[in-house]
Amino acid sequence: MSEGKSHPSGPDDSPKQLITEAETAIHEAEREISHVSQLVEEYPLLLGGEDVAELLERLASADTMAQGMESKLDNVINDLDTLLSILGVEEERAKQEGESDASTSKAEDHHGEDAA
Repeated sequence: MSEGKSHPSGPDDSPKQLITEAETAIHEAEREISHVSQLVEEYPLLLGGEDVAELLERLASADTMAQGMESKLDNVINDLDTLLSILGVEEERAKQEGESDASTSKAEDHHGEDAA
């Protein structure tokens, strides 16, 4: 795989390889952002000057806020998944107990009829 080019991850990719590819992509993005920031500083009129620098800062701030919200939403979803699995287990247990109680009462009814 050549640097700067990535291929879609397949089922045969190891977790270590996926982590390495993600780290490479992050480093490349950081280099590109650094390059754009450097251009803005060196040639302020080239990209709109202070307005672009301010916009980049706002975008970075918005991205940080969005990542924080994403993390919070992930936690909420994980909590809901846990609750749903617990409720599913309890519902299944109640269903099994109900079936057990029903079969026990049927057996008692049949046993009572046999004695009569």
